[in-house]
Amino acid sequence: MPDRVSDRNVAKLQSSARLAAVAVGAWCGLNLVGWAFDVAQLTSVVPGFAPMSVPTSISLALVSASLFAMSTPAPSRGARLLAHGCALCVFAFGAHTLGTYALGRADAGDLLGPGLGRVSPATATIFILLAATLADHDRRWARLTVGLATLGLVISALALVGYAYGVDALYRVMPFSAMALPTALASAALFLGALLARPRHGWIALLARSDAGGQAARRLLPAVVGVPFGLSWIIVEVRDLGLLATPFGIASCWAASSVWCRRGSPRRMSRSRAPVR
Repeated sequence: MPDRVSDRNVAKLQSSARLAAVAVGAWCGLNLVGWAFDVAQLTSVVPGFAPMSVPTSISLALVSASLFAMSTPAPSRGARLLAHGCALCVFAFGAHTLGTYALGRADAGDLLGPGLGRVSPATATIFILLAATLADHDRRWARLTVGLATLGLVISALALVGYAYGVDALYRVMPFSAMALPTALASAALFLGALLARPRHGWIALLARSDAGGQAARRLLPAVVGVPFGLSWIIVEVRDLGLLATPFGIASCWAASSVWCRRGSPRRMSRSRAPVR
């Protein structure tokens, strides 16, 4: 079967990965500024929510540097060393944090000492998944790393859904184990960037295809993710006001998602591209 992956689409996806790395790196920098000058809006995004700790900001900044180096089309030897070094540091941070929690130490999660925020077990697990995903710079274990990145993306997405719908169980497993909202957003962007940096491997390769299937995937992916999430959030908010019954809201969400997916179906796209006779 011929390779239908488009080099142009590959370049675009890798550029998106570098953009995600730069955005998260800048976000981590702003978070550190917020800690330095005691600006709560820069550390927690939403007032009253848990802030992103200083060790988490530093770790995610290192991951951003590793992702940027990894997503370069032809990285130099220095860039490869940078990617591996950053990933190794983040893996060590995560393993050390989980080890302190397992030993039941009183200072568990305080990587840089008290007063700078505590790293939760959930966040430490994210560190390990990110580091393992980015350590394979040469794509020798592409299937494994794509699976790890997908798993991390699902965990981060569940935390975001929990914050959006007010379901603590989706981002809090036990006391002091909650993943902060900025951490969930940043980790989701990094896991997605790690997948986009490998556009020829795994399920993400479908987005790089130049045929009708690839076009349909690129068109449907935002709808598959965004439409159910947005409609469900609206339904929950309206239901809490007592203006909508739950069964009707679920039916509305299903119908709207089906109509949107129907608009981007491969058959419809094939008909639109068919020559006129």
